[in-house]
Amino acid sequence: MTTSQSSGTTNLKPILALTTVLREALGDPPLIVVHVFMTIMDKPGVSQTEIAKSLHMSKGAVSRTISSLRSIVHWDRRRERPGPDLIDERVDPVETRARKIYLNARGEQLAGAVKQALAGERVTMPKPLRVDTWRAKD
Repeated sequence: MTTSQSSGTTNLKPILALTTVLREALGDPPLIVVHVFMTIMDKPGVSQTEIAKSLHMSKGAVSRTISSLRSIVHWDRRRERPGPDLIDERVDPVETRARKIYLNARGEQLAGAVKQALAGERVTMPKPLRVDTWRAKD
């Protein structure tokens, strides 16, 4: 047992580094966006249904969260704005109604920075991805 474990404290440096990476890259995304992004990062080719089951979310909530990671975010039928452009969706060759979700090149860059942060390494930040997509504006 290490000294920090025996005294009851936890090494939060990797988590703090992770939040710094995400805030610098994306602004202030909701925690659920982080969960979904990291699920896609962990399981490339995951379906929305699989995300919903693993994170105990409704399919509608997953769909909205996935939408917030696209290049264009549709807030409603009349409004859209640029998104962070972190994912690609592909039709499942077996079940053509289903879509498989992958990180695109920008998403992979951010995933690399996230992995570095969690490993306690010096983080090489990707180009800023900051786009104010997390709150709908009138």
